Amino acid sequence: MIKTSALNVVFIGQNSLATFIPLGELAKHHNIIGIIESAPRGFTNKQSRLKKIINNTRSIYNQYSLKRYANTNKLPYYLLTKNGHDGMVEFLNRLRPDVICVSSMSQLLIPEAFNIPKHGTINVHSSFLPEYRGPNPIFWQIYNMETQGGVTVHYIDVGEDTGDIIKQERFPIRMGTNAEEILLTAKNIGAKLLVEALNEIAAGNVYRYQQPAKSPIEQARNIKPDEHLIDWEAWGIERIWHVLNGTRDRLIAIPAPKGILNQGYFWEIGKYELVCDNEEPGSVYKKDGKYFVSHKDGRILLNKRFSVKKFVSETIWKVL
Repeated sequence: MIKTSALNVVFIGQNSLATFIPLGELAKHHNIIGIIESAPRGFTNKQSRLKKIINNTRSIYNQYSLKRYANTNKLPYYLLTKNGHDGMVEFLNRLRPDVICVSSMSQLLIPEAFNIPKHGTINVHSSFLPEYRGPNPIFWQIYNMETQGGVTVHYIDVGEDTGDIIKQERFPIRMGTNAEEILLTAKNIGAKLLVEALNEIAAGNVYRYQQPAKSPIEQARNIKPDEHLIDWEAWGIERIWHVLNGTRDRLIAIPAPKGILNQGYFWEIGKYELVCDNEEPGSVYKKDGKYFVSHKDGRILLNKRFSVKKFVSETIWKVL
């Protein structure tokens, strides 16, 4: 159903909650006329036939499938890969949207794309810009023990999260909050701000203001799998507990359950106890039926959990 006095929007995102929350809210108020899925980093079309079958099967059961969303709503769809920018420009030139909206993207847009809409291209970013520019803002806000998170809706320009700001809002981060909770809060706020921004653009009374050239905080970069970012000697147990609980699978800081019978298992962070065991800090132990990672001031309890996705990646996926 076409909404009167609404903007025609092409939405760019990924197959995740971070995309679907703002997409779902925006679709209630404006006309989604096309979907661009930003392929994950490292994506390649050179896959075995079996891998393609498995990927297609996974997409069927993934509730956050942009391709399925596009098919269900009879919308044009484009998969943006690393070398697919020229095709995306052609796709956008055919649709001629009033505005492009972005929420979660694995690469930067080129000017030939973000300059196509007459009202520009806007992005939902999970920080209070210019703080935490970059692809991983929630991780670094947790890592740096920030007590407040933020959300910004801003125009996209040639920089990374440097475009003019339209809307911003802060929210509290409590100790021990995990990344999924923060993401959910951020994207719900972002969805609200995005709709407000587009309503103002449609009404011709949007206010935008320029960001400072430099951010007061280092770039919120992605982390490497083998990085050791926790200082088990210098940090207090509360900070380590907070970071471990908040970052989970994004920070490999605890040795995973070992052995062939433990494939697919991972550690879920529990509470911490101020009980000294005089064990090696950062190492995993089991005493009195409890798993824990040791710290000089106590222990952080662990629960062993099983993940089908992790099991597949550690077994079947490796041999394909």
